[in-house]
Amino acid sequence: MAALQQFKTERAQVLIQSESQKQTSTVNIKQRSVLILRGIDQVRALSQQAKTSYKAFRQIYPLVPNDHDPQVYWRAWRILGRPIGELLYRYNKQMDGQMM
Repeated sequence: MAALQQFKTERAQVLIQSESQKQTSTVNIKQRSVLILRGIDQVRALSQQAKTSYKAFRQIYPLVPNDHDPQVYWRAWRILGRPIGELLYRYNKQMDGQMM
């Protein structure tokens, strides 16, 4: 009987610990979700700013190909949007990978 009681006690502790870890995990997921949403909001706000601010544009795309003046890319991005943004994103990602 003593062994059975010890087993029940140990099992209860394992279950309590498991539930505690699940709750902690759920809280961490919620916290991360909030941070991701804040980051998305910040990027959207910066993107809106970049339509009128070259400095904000360069925060989003710090590196631009040297085949044209960076201001040309900014003006093209403001007019064409996504296609230029994707080109600049890929360029920045590629250049960042080469710097590592």
